[in-house]
Amino acid sequence: MNVYVVTSGCYSDYRICRIFSNKEKAEKYSKGVRGVNDIEEYELDDDKEIELYTSIYISYEIEKDSFDIISLETANSLDTSFEDANSLHYCDYGNHTRVTLQRSIPKTYLTKVEENEYIDKYKKVIYDLVAQIKYLKEHDGFNEKQVKEWLKNK
Repeated sequence: MNVYVVTSGCYSDYRICRIFSNKEKAEKYSKGVRGVNDIEEYELDDDKEIELYTSIYISYEIEKDSFDIISLETANSLDTSFEDANSLHYCDYGNHTRVTLQRSIPKTYLTKVEENEYIDKYKKVIYDLVAQIKYLKEHDGFNEKQVKEWLKNK
């Protein structure tokens, strides 16, 4: 089932005027309200199961030999499925190269000890990947496209 949200304004002036389950009613209402910008359509998620999990995201800059982003956040299956929250990226920006890793952890609440264990585990994964990437580039002449292709299997 969808709902239709009649809105007005923009940025800090943005507001919801009314919400309807019937598109025709939303359109009719919007004609009688001054300053209406849009009728936005949204799908209701009441019938869907929601699973919570922890997502870890780590970004490493090779030239600086440093982690610039490490975050652990609670995520939900409506926005990103547990399986889709796993990614590995490599990007050569010319003046710096970055490896980013995102993994799902099937647990919602982690103790500080568990958080540190996961962070340490995935830092080691990044270090191993970076060593392999450096080897592939220096010894086998891999370019960015080849590195990305190689990472697809990791």
